[in-house]
Amino acid sequence: MRALLFLPVFAFFVSGFSASVEAAPTSYTLTETGSKLYVQIFKKRGGAASGLAHDHVVLATGWTGSVTWDPENLSACSVSFSLPVSGLSPDTTAMRTHVGYNSRLSPSNQKKVKKNMISLTQLAQEYFPTITYQSTACAGTGENITVTGNLTVRGQAKALSVPMTISADGSSFKAKGTFKATHDDFKFAPYTAMGGALRNDNEMRFTVDVVGTAQ
Repeated sequence: MRALLFLPVFAFFVSGFSASVEAAPTSYTLTETGSKLYVQIFKKRGGAASGLAHDHVVLATGWTGSVTWDPENLSACSVSFSLPVSGLSPDTTAMRTHVGYNSRLSPSNQKKVKKNMISLTQLAQEYFPTITYQSTACAGTGENITVTGNLTVRGQAKALSVPMTISADGSSFKAKGTFKATHDDFKFAPYTAMGGALRNDNEMRFTVDVVGTAQ
């Protein structure tokens, strides 16, 4: 008789254990195919030579990223990226069209922008070859999630809280959001030329639009 009474209790604990296993966070590998990570850098309006300058868009390539995600337990979330500075691709025609810029830059001008961008006064690729991001917390409800973490550029970490739209089904993952940061946040000045008559704005706009698959 005691054995018969024990069986329902045993079944309850087994089913509860199975549910907890099924609810474990899912790990996703983010894929460059189908994703876009980019930053827009704007010219300083009103300068003496602003008519000669361009707004820029820089696409990240060659990056890697991963996400650990459980919509029922946001404390378990983890998001990380690693981007090689050498893989930053400025002002391609496709990306300038994507963000709505009307002007186009020639391949030679794209190379000049890249050279300036990785120079010692800017991203200093020689000393800081990698840009990284690591989350520290996630909060929100449904698909509207604020992801907080540290973006490290040029060796300087900046804490950011980014509103994201996130969806995941256990096999695929999607996330999209935008945020702003400044050159000052990473301890370097915006690019200038012609004695300062031509310069970039301090503020930059970052866009994260990524997809991933379960590991």
